[in-house]
Amino acid sequence: MALKIVHLFGSFFWFFICLVPAYLALFSISFGQEHSQAPLSPIVLELFTSQSCSSCPPADKILEGLAESPDIIALSCPVTYWNHLSWKDTLSQDFCTQRQRNYATAAHRRNVFTPELVINGRDSVVGSQNARVNATIEANKNLVHHIEVKHEGSYLVAQIPVFDTAISLSLVSYGKSVDQSIASGENSGRVVHYTNPVFSIRTVEGDWGKGGSIMKIEDANIPQGSSGIVLLVTPKEENEHKILAAGRYTR
Repeated sequence: MALKIVHLFGSFFWFFICLVPAYLALFSISFGQEHSQAPLSPIVLELFTSQSCSSCPPADKILEGLAESPDIIALSCPVTYWNHLSWKDTLSQDFCTQRQRNYATAAHRRNVFTPELVINGRDSVVGSQNARVNATIEANKNLVHHIEVKHEGSYLVAQIPVFDTAISLSLVSYGKSVDQSIASGENSGRVVHYTNPVFSIRTVEGDWGKGGSIMKIEDANIPQGSSGIVLLVTPKEENEHKILAAGRYTR
């Protein structure tokens, strides 16, 4: 009788040894699939840069590397106020200059500078200071809601989350990353890589309240030549520019 008990126990033991790893493996696969499907909280990086700024190429290089992360939305926004220094920035935009000044006003600063990296519309650092850039990005994780931006038929479509404040929507269009040769000025003779240069920022018209609705924009209203679109949600309150939610659609 004792032998039968030992035999049964032994069978159960080996059954347990074989079954548990298989169960754990199945659980791990299931968990991994669920985990991989969870959207990442985006981090929006806006680099205010200039081809006439000798301090900017290191920041441009840092942004290029950061753009490889799936949770990073990296945008180059070249400004115009250095264009008098022997070279006119080929990518510079007046709206980038104004956007940077708006950030400075919101932060109660009188001056603007390059290279300035604004993170999630909340924090500002010198874009060439790699350690500070990484530390500030780390501090800004999981602050911005993810928005899935899709293309359906002839529309760009996004479900806007619900917030506890009235919101505004902006659509940022950017072009393909480009290597620019600079013939004169402080960066004369250099070739600088610009990541996702912005060429349009538009307010999406409408009363969006506190969110919860669906945004639909016809293709005809998307600037031609854009390689990517970024949707930004910010508070509607004046001089409040922190990014509450963001999503990207790449063409």
